[in-house]
Amino acid sequence: MSLPLILQGIMAGFEHIAYPARCQICGYMLNEGDNEYVCSTCISELPRTGFEKYRGNAIEQKFWGKLKLQSAFSGFYFRQGERLRKIIHSFKYLGRKDVAIYMGRILGEMMQRSGFDNDYDYLIPVPLHPSKYRQRGYNQTTQLALGISDVTGLDVREDVLFRVEKGISQTKKHREQRWLSIQTTYECRNAERYVGARLLLVDDVLTTGSTIEVCCNALSQIPEVALGAVTLGTAESR
Repeated sequence: MSLPLILQGIMAGFEHIAYPARCQICGYMLNEGDNEYVCSTCISELPRTGFEKYRGNAIEQKFWGKLKLQSAFSGFYFRQGERLRKIIHSFKYLGRKDVAIYMGRILGEMMQRSGFDNDYDYLIPVPLHPSKYRQRGYNQTTQLALGISDVTGLDVREDVLFRVEKGISQTKKHREQRWLSIQTTYECRNAERYVGARLLLVDDVLTTGSTIEVCCNALSQIPEVALGAVTLGTAESR
């Protein structure tokens, strides 16, 4: 038999006092007005790029002469040891997919304020290899995309871009090696469903841009498709 609602409320209050919610980044207790994942101080101190506000930004320039993109931007600068690194680590390795959704909502708000979302029909998460998905239990870029979708209303589609073989760790490779090792790992399927569609690729961190290039080259097989890219962070320095 379930407890009366008033008793459930009292017990929940005691649980909150005994085990107060803490910021996933700094570890301090969350205050009233904070969201339930990251405190307002940590969010306000994340280094925003502002790239969503204008075309021809540093992210778009990265792909000039390589890809034909409608637009692209990264929300924050990614630097070792800083808050964004801890946020990404929490949803890639600690199971906090709820944090990924929350950060996706922040990206969605950036897009909505700048009108960036008006350029696209669907959100396309960069897919994980099936073995990596089984190990992690979810795709963190899908969670980011779901957060963006919560704000913008754009649908998330996972039936068009697929990871077809397991890639080797890219961490210590230079650009040419990265390109060669991942160029066969993504393929486009069900292209007929997306003829003329405007697809926005979603990823967590942009470093060399190799993953974006390979994914967009695969999606370019779709007739009359228009492509763009958004990432939570970029390793580009100021």
